[in-house]
Amino acid sequence: MPDTSKVSLFHLGALDWFPNQEGLMWFVKNCWPEIKKLHPELSFHIAGRNGNPDFLKKIASPGIVFHGEVPDAQEFINNYSIMIVPLLSGSGMRIKIIEGMAMGKAIITTSIGTEGIPTTDMENILIADKPQDVIAKTDYLLNNPSEITTLGLSARNFITDNYSDKVLAKKLTEFYNSVL
Repeated sequence: MPDTSKVSLFHLGALDWFPNQEGLMWFVKNCWPEIKKLHPELSFHIAGRNGNPDFLKKIASPGIVFHGEVPDAQEFINNYSIMIVPLLSGSGMRIKIIEGMAMGKAIITTSIGTEGIPTTDMENILIADKPQDVIAKTDYLLNNPSEITTLGLSARNFITDNYSDKVLAKKLTEFYNSVL
């Protein structure tokens, strides 16, 4: 569970994947300045491989810390409180969101970010598609640090209930039995 005495935002993902670049640019341009104004002490930690220097210049801003490719993704995730996944495009299951939820992280993402994962806004994840909603939900968590823990626990329980080995084995067995 996060240390809510030093709350921070983070993003972890391949920085050569266009949807991650697009989402981070959108977040840094449209959300980060207002969030930083509301919470001047806040930092936003970004890690990922293949961070093009031109892209990194575009997202450079006070309070943003770029870590590059990290040797241990789980350790990086454990060091920070609120996962930001501002996806505006892309397809497929969002493995980093599943990992973050399994690790008990509070996550703020877009509707596209949670596609393929049957999450519930305000229950096990926070979903926001407009800058003002991202700002409001981030501000809500920062002003209510116990909610970071509550949301993280709910996220972890969601993963256990829906993606544990036992649950997946049961679903696979049911599928095989239905086609035999």
